[in-house]
Amino acid sequence: MKIIKRVIKVGLLFSFFFFSSFSITLAYCTTGPSRGCSINAREICANTPNVSGGQSSGIAVYSCGFQRNPDTGQDENICWCHDYECSTTCGGSGGGGGGGGGGGGGPTCPWNTYNCPSGTIPDLNTVVSESCQGYRGCIWGNAQDAGPCCKYNNPPRICGDWYNCPTKSNPGKMCRDCEEEEPTCTQYILKQFACIPVIPPVTVSYSLYNSSSGAGGGGGTFNGCTPSAGYLGKSANNVVRVNAQVATTSGSDSVSDIRVWFGANPTTIESLSTSEQQALASNSEFGLLVKKVGSVWSDIYAPSRYASGVAGGSLQTWVRVGTVGNGLRGEIKGAGGSASAAIKNVSVTESGSNTTLTLDLEPYHENSGITNYEKLTSGTYAISAVPKYGSGSGTIAWPSSTQSVNLDIADPVSSGINFSIVDATRIDVAWQFNDANSTITRVVGDADLQTPNPSADEIDDETSGVTNYVFGSGATGSSMYSGYHLWTTSATSRSDRIDMNSNEQGNVNFTAYAFDAACNMSSATSGFPFGVSWIATKGGLVNAGSTSGIEIVELNGSSGFSNDSYWNSPFSFSKNEADVTSELLLAASSSLPSLLHPQEVNTVRSLNHFEANNRTNYWYDELFRRVDKEVSESPSDYNVVSFSDNTSFTGQSSDISTCSTSKSCVVKVTGNVTINSNFVCNTPTVFFASGVTNLRPNITSPNQSDGCMFISKGNINIQSGDYQSQGSSYPKYDIIEAFLLTDGEIDMPELDTGQSVRDGLLVHGSMLGFGTSNGLSISIRRDLTPLFSASYPVLAIHFDNRYLAFAPMFFGGEIEGFKREVGFKPL
Repeated sequence: MKIIKRVIKVGLLFSFFFFSSFSITLAYCTTGPSRGCSINAREICANTPNVSGGQSSGIAVYSCGFQRNPDTGQDENICWCHDYECSTTCGGSGGGGGGGGGGGGGPTCPWNTYNCPSGTIPDLNTVVSESCQGYRGCIWGNAQDAGPCCKYNNPPRICGDWYNCPTKSNPGKMCRDCEEEEPTCTQYILKQFACIPVIPPVTVSYSLYNSSSGAGGGGGTFNGCTPSAGYLGKSANNVVRVNAQVATTSGSDSVSDIRVWFGANPTTIESLSTSEQQALASNSEFGLLVKKVGSVWSDIYAPSRYASGVAGGSLQTWVRVGTVGNGLRGEIKGAGGSASAAIKNVSVTESGSNTTLTLDLEPYHENSGITNYEKLTSGTYAISAVPKYGSGSGTIAWPSSTQSVNLDIADPVSSGINFSIVDATRIDVAWQFNDANSTITRVVGDADLQTPNPSADEIDDETSGVTNYVFGSGATGSSMYSGYHLWTTSATSRSDRIDMNSNEQGNVNFTAYAFDAACNMSSATSGFPFGVSWIATKGGLVNAGSTSGIEIVELNGSSGFSNDSYWNSPFSFSKNEADVTSELLLAASSSLPSLLHPQEVNTVRSLNHFEANNRTNYWYDELFRRVDKEVSESPSDYNVVSFSDNTSFTGQSSDISTCSTSKSCVVKVTGNVTINSNFVCNTPTVFFASGVTNLRPNITSPNQSDGCMFISKGNINIQSGDYQSQGSSYPKYDIIEAFLLTDGEIDMPELDTGQSVRDGLLVHGSMLGFGTSNGLSISIRRDLTPLFSASYPVLAIHFDNRYLAFAPMFFGGEIEGFKREVGFKPL
């Protein structure tokens, strides 16, 4: 069997080329140049770090590599050393044996060591030349370095003697064992770098101030807020003043321009232009250059992505934008070409050996008083400066930045204010702010009463611990940040529990003001109405012949008013469907102060018009006459029942005298009608009352083919039924599933007084009132408690189209009258 062995030597793969034989005497220098050399360098250097050119105690400079060991005759990775006090490299003490000649303890370096001249430093980003000739054992100049390996030696394969290794099929077979070492690197890429002038020390400092103060010194405040250190904002500190001090001369050259940069990557472009369009490549990096023209500091340049009239993806040119002087001297334009910052109060002073550039930079934002602008990107900006000397075209090397400023020209963002009712007197006011550019340092909250309550009481914030807070007493102006408020906190979000105490009516505006680290401020305001009854409708088939004294509120969300089933069965009734149709209902009334959805529904208001359908003392007699006509023409289709005096009904409509579920029923009462609680309309039934009709909820129908219509010559009074809200933490609703029409008014008196939670009223049907005896056709005196009135309608009406089918059944297919259009039709 043929065996090939590969031996891998572990150690540094340094190899050195010599023109002589390997028969040398190794030596090292001791601690002084007067001492001789010894041949035991190998033992002394063996425990030193194997790094070319390093130093170790008592050894000083040493080098290592593969050499032939004269004692063993093998190549080994060994070291030779020389004292750093020696004036020349320490070599061997003499040649010996094996072909003579060639001493020397280190490699021959066939190039010149190159160091940058005085006054310059290597530019490690600019390679002047590369060649494959470097040896790791040589000493480099400061403008040189070794790159990757570019040449390898390939040691020969060494095999032993042949020996017999017979096999059954080859009895005379001969074998030998071989070894082969890994290739080692012999030469490296030699790099030489360009040399650039040493920049004399540059001193950069800055200060912040408010433009309205006209001072270049300390910072300002806004509404009593002092910005955090280093924050440049919109109001308190909105101007940064930069001072860049440089040496007036460097060698034989004088400073010719000074550059200031805001950002992590200062530009090294040199091209200057007086005609190119100026626009940044990115609104997160910007700067300016102030140039000396002759002996006068004159021109101001800003960086631009334009060159030869063409926009590039990076900066290409410095463009002249103004001249040195006081006041506004020019503008920096953002990537979109609109102004992003004002350059103000630019001056250059030479004093002794130093020259100082001073300038003011004011970023533009929505408070700047201009309309065409684009914002710089908010964030942390390193501030650096660099001078240029003479008229040379060498690359500018920016020194490291020692200063930074936090630009924050964005207000905190509000997520709004939301309310939730806790109980009869307490609400939770939830608010939240975010700030992507800094931190929220303070949020203060206040409340004022927009619709005054004549006996307005003080309120308490149980969360903040502020008690006896007077509406509208929050601090403003210079005291807002730290003055008296309903709440003051550094939290970015919270829910404040407010006890409204004995307040019963009015509209309270809660306002939260948020300040960030730059003292930028934003606010959120939301009104909370309480103690004011309002209605919600879906379908809009409600008529108030004169006025109703009811309100409309704007609703959000697609959910029901609560989880109770009657908001979804038998009809779907959600918040986002209610405010639009309620507005349609009242759009023809001058009592509606404003339109909530004028663009959405194109509502037209009709003022002081004559409504031909609004006939006083007409509809009861007309409908009574028409139902008699229908009965006389088809008597077998109806059960007609008459009562000569006031009558009360309990149970279900099929229980009334001869009424049954097989026919439609007509009930005529000469006098007043009372429908008691839990009455069920289980057959199509119309009630005529020549007097007053009293309805006591609940009044329901089991299915869409049955139902009740109440036609009354006198008022229809919706009285109290069973108390639905017993034990509930929110209002529940009385139910009336019926069609109501009266020549009088529909009256809903105040109910459940003394209860902390009161019942609302939900009507599945229609309500038509034509009387005006008390000035109202629909009188809503029923109300909820003050806080629940903010979230729940006292009356909700859902149109039920079953009565469109009942009308021809009882009254025939035609009737005199017409509808006056007011720009809408029922949904």
